Amino acid sequence: MKCIDKTTSIEFCPSCGTSRTVSVTIIPLTVTDGKGSIETIVIKTYHCEFCHSFVRSTERTGDSLTPDPNPSTVNREPVNREP
Repeated sequence: MKCIDKTTSIEFCPSCGTSRTVSVTIIPLTVTDGKGSIETIVIKTYHCEFCHSFVRSTERTGDSLTPDPNPSTVNREPVNREP
């Protein structure tokens, strides 16, 4: 496995309890399914740059490494931190 991209983004860190800059690591993984078909899975992992905690990850199948047209594909409830 080879990391093909490392970028940053702003995400909510559950460990810090606030929005932080996270490092986004993109790794393509080639796998063979039970039928012998070869497929590429793109794994994106998000880690807080302040505390280095795991924030989330996403997986997409396909050879394309273009950005997600809808980055909010992860099912998360919005966090309301108002007192």
